[in-house]
Amino acid sequence: MEATFKTIKIGKQVWMAENLNINVFRNGDLIGEAKSDEEWQRARESERAAWCYYNNNPENSKKYGNIYNWYAAVDPRGLTPEGWHLPNKKEFDILLKNCGGKESVFGSLIPGGSSGFNTIFGGWRDGYGDFSKLEKRTVYCSSTQVSDDATCAYYLGIFNDIRDVYLDYFNKGFGFSIRLLKD
Repeated sequence: MEATFKTIKIGKQVWMAENLNINVFRNGDLIGEAKSDEEWQRARESERAAWCYYNNNPENSKKYGNIYNWYAAVDPRGLTPEGWHLPNKKEFDILLKNCGGKESVFGSLIPGGSSGFNTIFGGWRDGYGDFSKLEKRTVYCSSTQVSDDATCAYYLGIFNDIRDVYLDYFNKGFGFSIRLLKD
């Protein structure tokens, strides 16, 4: 059965219009919830799938969705519901191009922006378990690993506090939001 989400079409791409908020893989297995800094660090060190609520508070999931490490995002059991996939770096590049390129992309992706993407600034969790930047920044996982650094993967960062957008890379043990792309 295909999951249904609010969507927004930008160019030829159909994006989720909300941050992912699930705790089970497509095959039915539970994704490990990291409820403490130590659990989050162990998941990073063992390269194991993990998710959490921002500040470990379930109420935050309602507005911001969940936070996932890269190992959860690309787990072969399938984080993405049927009919959806985790965008790769090239697909994020296309999104940015469709939103006007570097000069106007920030205004297009923010809440109320011209694209309808309506970024939700859900912050992140670093590799040691510290939470940061709620309501100021969000970073979305991609499926693309950095070719010359096996510890890093690409992410799309949208930073409200400095009004900018970056396609960059971070350590796979960090926890970020996820927006999916329709197959």
